[in-house]
This record gives sequence, structure tokens and C-alpha cells, in this order.
Amino acid sequence: MLDVHPPHESAHSWKDILIHLGIMTVGLFIALTLESMVEAAHHRHLVAEARENIRREIEENLQLLPKDAASMQADLARMKANVAVIRQLRDRPHIPHDALHFQLYWSGFNDAAWKTARDTGALSYMPYDEVQGLSQLYSQQEYINSRGAALFTDQDLAPRAMLAEDSLDDLRPTEIDELLRSTTALEVQIESMQELLAHFREQYEEAERREK
Repeated sequence: MLDVHPPHESAHSWKDILIHLGIMTVGLFIALTLESMVEAAHHRHLVAEARENIRREIEENLQLLPKDAASMQADLARMKANVAVIRQLRDRPHIPHDALHFQLYWSGFNDAAWKTARDTGALSYMPYDEVQGLSQLYSQQEYINSRGAALFTDQDLAPRAMLAEDSLDDLRPTEIDELLRSTTALEVQIESMQELLAHFREQYEEAERREK
């Protein structure tokens, strides 16, 4: 806050008035300049901190990608095996069959640094192209996180037909068909997720190069 004080002595002529006005103007100019410099330094620090936090977050998320991709590959293999067992159960119900396995390992990607930069106003002091690129990246990430959460839910619901009976051998034909449809749908979802992760990895690697 700037404090402007009137002169202690009364002006006796236009010359005195002009001198006082000049002194006040120069003082105000210096004060405003100093305040602007302090504010600009604060904005630069805010942007630098936001960039560093986002860079680290991108790096950490990029390290999660191979783990999630490997989890999806293992999960896809389980779903394919499940589909084969369910088809065997449907077509040859009296032949011994393997057990079904429904489990999923997934780590969601973090966005705390991005949200903090947005909430603190740091993004407003960054170049538009940089913010636009990061916004697109984190929007895609949010979509993938939502797909991962949906996959968890669907995988929990897929074997619900099994819960109605004591064992697979007790499933009715309609329950077997329901189990086959839900498991096949999961297989398709996982394959789609694998494609998304592969594309997302390219985006993240590009973002990591930009933020370095």
C-alpha cells in the first residue's frame, strides 16, 4: 500500500506548488515501480515453482505408465483365460474346468501440481501455448483416470452371476451367458485402455521434453 503525505510547509508560490507536485510525482513513480518489481518477482517465483512441481509430477506419472501397461497386459491375459473357461462351461458343462480370476491392478495418475498451479493463479502468468498444452495433457489424464476407475467397477460387477450360486457348476445357462457377455466386454475395455495408454505415453514423453 502506498502512503501519500502532504507537504509539511505551506506553499507560498506557484513555484513551490510545482516543486511539491514534482516531488510527489517522482515519489509515487518510484514507489509504483518498486511495487511492480516486487510483484513481478513474486509472479516469476510462482511460475518457476509451478513449472518445477509440474515437471516432477509428469516425471512421476511417466514412471507409472509402464506399470499400468504391464497390469493391463496381465489383466487382459486373465480375461482371455476367463472367456475360454466360460465358453467351455457353456458348451461342455460336465467337463472339469479351471477357476475364474477377476482382479485388476491400477495406479491412477496424479494431478496435484497442476491443480495447485491453477488454484494459485500461476497459470495466468505462463505463456498461453504452454498452458494450453498442459491443459490438454491433464484433461486426457483425467479421462484415463476415469476409465481406470470405471474398469475397476465393471470388473467387480462382471462376476456377479457367480455370486448367486455356490459354484460355477451351479450356474444356469442364462447366468453363464451373462457372465460371458460381461467378461468379453471387460476384455474389450482393457484392450481399449491399452491403446489409450500407448497414445498417452507419447503425449507425456513430449510434455516431459518441453518442461525440461
